[in-house]
Amino acid sequence: MGNICFFGQRKLSPAEAPLLEEELERLALRLAGYGPAWFLTGGAPGFETLAARGVLRARRSRPGIRLALVLPCEGQTWGWSAADAAAYREIFAQADSRFFLARGYYPGCIQRQGRWMVDRCGLCVCRFSAGAPGGHTGQLVAYARRRGVPVLCLGALGPGREQLPGPARPMRGLTTSRPAEYNMTCQNNANKRRWE
Repeated sequence: MGNICFFGQRKLSPAEAPLLEEELERLALRLAGYGPAWFLTGGAPGFETLAARGVLRARRSRPGIRLALVLPCEGQTWGWSAADAAAYREIFAQADSRFFLARGYYPGCIQRQGRWMVDRCGLCVCRFSAGAPGGHTGQLVAYARRRGVPVLCLGALGPGREQLPGPARPMRGLTTSRPAEYNMTCQNNANKRRWE
């Protein structure tokens, strides 16, 4: 299937979070059945953190599953709650790769991060509430559709209620080569490289 990225809703009810995490684990196992895959997420609180946790749980039973955190900038957790920052550190420590797209925050870095993930994936999995189809998630869904990347929305209908789409085009591999428009840092468990 190629690479799969996750993005979406930051605020989830405490009751739905464990159920959604389990659903994301099952989805990761199902998608990994199509072949080796990297799962990409930005690590933001809410859906992206749950997606990372679901992928990490799936990796326990299927070691070929890989998690990459694609981070808009270093210091991303500034201003987050203590609980959200702790959850981020947990998934950061367990990720197979980490990509920092900038050294510090700047206007537009989060939008650039989302497009970076979409451009390297064969499927986008997202979550947003029916009452808020716009915003960052809605913009990324529109961008993915313009690029011909299938989108699986786990929205108002709930997880697993929509059919899993097949790839719309040949898959592109996860690359660590430096795109011209990004100043990026890549950290990997095995090594550390910096593109200046």
